[in-house]
Amino acid sequence: GRPQSDAAVAVASVVAAAALLPILAAGVAVGVGTQFPKYDATSVSRNREVVVPSMWAFAIYTLAFMLTGGIATGFQTPGIAEFVADALGAATVVVHVGSLVVGLLLTGAAAVLAVRVAVREFDSYTTDGGL
Repeated sequence: GRPQSDAAVAVASVVAAAALLPILAAGVAVGVGTQFPKYDATSVSRNREVVVPSMWAFAIYTLAFMLTGGIATGFQTPGIAEFVADALGAATVVVHVGSLVVGLLLTGAAAVLAVRVAVREFDSYTTDGGL
């Protein structure tokens, strides 16, 4: 029946998102981290320090990824998909697949933009303070 096929499409969409979103997330993280760097080390144990991303980088990355990747995964929930499908007058399967595609496209665009920003920043980096 239809509910089983809708569930199968939702599961397939979640699996696809789980396979692709981490790759795209890495691109977003690189760009955000480049634009909002933190240079001070944080102590994580007695004799180990690491440089973690700034709070701004964490916040912007989280917001960007929730807005883009969240579209790909958030509409896979049956209740949400049915509500949106009813509101749009579309089949639930269309909401599952459409939200996956839109979410991946938005996340992909964010990743491409972020990587381009990071590459530009890297290419302009000098060790002499820009002199």
